[in-house]
Amino acid sequence: MRSFNPPSIEAAPFPLEIQSHFKDHLWTNSLFSDASLIPMYSLDRLVVPRHGNYFISQTLNNESTLSQMAFYQPSSKRSPRLGELLCLSSLAYGVSGHANTLHGGVAAVLFDEVIGVLAALTLGHERLYTAILTTKYKKPVPAARNAVLCRSWVDEERSQGRKVWVHAILEDGTGTVMCEGESLYIEVDNMAKL
Repeated sequence: MRSFNPPSIEAAPFPLEIQSHFKDHLWTNSLFSDASLIPMYSLDRLVVPRHGNYFISQTLNNESTLSQMAFYQPSSKRSPRLGELLCLSSLAYGVSGHANTLHGGVAAVLFDEVIGVLAALTLGHERLYTAILTTKYKKPVPAARNAVLCRSWVDEERSQGRKVWVHAILEDGTGTVMCEGESLYIEVDNMAKL
C-alpha cells in the first residue's frame, strides 16, 4: 500500500475576480468563506509555453465554456479522507450537448482534470497518465450559467506503487450527485517506456 503525503499548500484567498464570478450562486459563498478549505491554483488554467494541456488552458478557458475553476484542498481537520480535492467550476452554454445540458464528454473532461490534479498532488509530480476513466451519469447537469462542485478523493486501499486510484462526484449546490467518476492514474518515469 502506498504512503500518501500530499504537499502542504499555503492558504491564500482567491482573487476577488473569481469570488465575484460565482456570487450569483449563493451556495458557493460558503466555500469561499470556509477556513478549513485551502485555496489552490492549477497551472493547467494558465497558458505556459511547453507545458502542454492547451485543451484546458485555452480551448476550455473562456466565457462560453469553463470560465472559472477554483480548487480547494480540505485541511486534515475537516476531511477524514486522505488526499481529497474540491473544484468549483463555472459552466456556460459552450459546454452544452443538449440545450442547457452539460455534454457528457465535458463531464468526463472535468473528472479527468480534477482527478489528475489530485493524482499529481498525491504523487508529488506531473508525469502521470490516465489509464482508466469511468464516468457514470446519474442526472442531467444544467450547463448555461451554472456552477458545479467536483469532489475527488484517493482510494488508498487500491492505490500502490506508481498507480493511484481516485474517485470523484459532480454535484450541484444542494449536494445532489449528477455524475460519478473513477480513474486510475499511472506515474511514468521514462516517456520512452510508453
